[in-house]
Amino acid sequence: MFYHQRTLQIHSVRLKQVQYDSGKNRPVHFYHKNCIFFEPNKMPNNQYRTSKLVQPTREFSMEETVTIITVSYNSTDVIEDMLSSVPSDVSVLVVDNASTDLSILKKICSKSNVKLLENDTNIGFGAACSIGAECATTDYLFVVNPDCVLEENCIDELVATALRNPRAVAFNPRIMQRDGKPTFNYKSTLLPRSQWMARGWPEEDQAINILSGCALFVRQFDFNAVGGFDSNIFLYHGDDDLSLRLSDRGTLMFSYNSIASHTIASSSGHSEQISAFKACHLGYSRIYTMNKHSMLLSIFIVFLLALSKALLPDIIFSNYKRQKRWAFLAGISSSIISLLQIARYKKIKRNSYLKIFNRNGKMYISHMGFRLRFLDMAMLAFVIPFQNKGLMRRVRLI
Repeated sequence: MFYHQRTLQIHSVRLKQVQYDSGKNRPVHFYHKNCIFFEPNKMPNNQYRTSKLVQPTREFSMEETVTIITVSYNSTDVIEDMLSSVPSDVSVLVVDNASTDLSILKKICSKSNVKLLENDTNIGFGAACSIGAECATTDYLFVVNPDCVLEENCIDELVATALRNPRAVAFNPRIMQRDGKPTFNYKSTLLPRSQWMARGWPEEDQAINILSGCALFVRQFDFNAVGGFDSNIFLYHGDDDLSLRLSDRGTLMFSYNSIASHTIASSSGHSEQISAFKACHLGYSRIYTMNKHSMLLSIFIVFLLALSKALLPDIIFSNYKRQKRWAFLAGISSSIISLLQIARYKKIKRNSYLKIFNRNGKMYISHMGFRLRFLDMAMLAFVIPFQNKGLMRRVRLI
């Protein structure tokens, strides 16, 4: 069993070899299977090939290579199709966020390769994924939405892409809607416009700037190294935040030959209340992630745009638009209030956006406290109505 400079001999067993990437201080895993073929010009660079090959002592199954993690919240009408599309030799962890249809979900998850983890409360998508990741022992994690369906050889192609790109840390398959239209995260509010990509899928495997969380394939070592999903993000922008943190460790890749289909927004249903709930968390998460990645000017712009849309006259004739826009503004206001509360009682760092107020020494504390208190009260006018409807967490002034 030998590597050659231009060829790779195919073996009947899966081999595992580990080499450390000196640049990122992380292991690079090589898996080879008789069903995966590599073209000579797409082989890993010589610097990543091991100079000494070790004879395998046992076979490595796909069950020991990839773990699929999916989060369910009243998703029994779609999750069965997703589980049916998973190969029988791949382990699946279903994390339930206190669904009301848990008894039905238990029957669906009775397959031998599916393990159900139950939460007492709905802790959000990111936190639930992190719980699943803690229970996984494989080298790769595949976070899949319950309303996704994996096409044939999707996982094998993702593993093959990971082998060809050892510097890459996370991957997206080619995601399409059920009607065949492409779904591709070519932009993000956390990225400058100069880093936005063209609409539609790339025509081949290539590096990308942001990943979609509906089908995210990631090396577990790197996922754990960056702390996984941020548990403070209940819904939305968690994948954007994770992408930026993962990009500091390596390349984000698009895998053209691996295909998954996704039904947009079908895992949680449609109603005015659900739309308002999602809009509220979208606003909260957007401000939270922008502040986390030091996009302070963007926070001000997003607030002004949300305020202007919430006051447009067309909301008079549409209850759906009115609730959705006001909920979005309430989420933004709630997040800003939280940031101001933290800023008031913590030491303000140099070069922060509040430095302009920090000119009079000790007088700064009381003087700024009065200003922020007035702003808090103004924003609560938007937040309180949505708290009473149970659409968001309660915000309390300190």
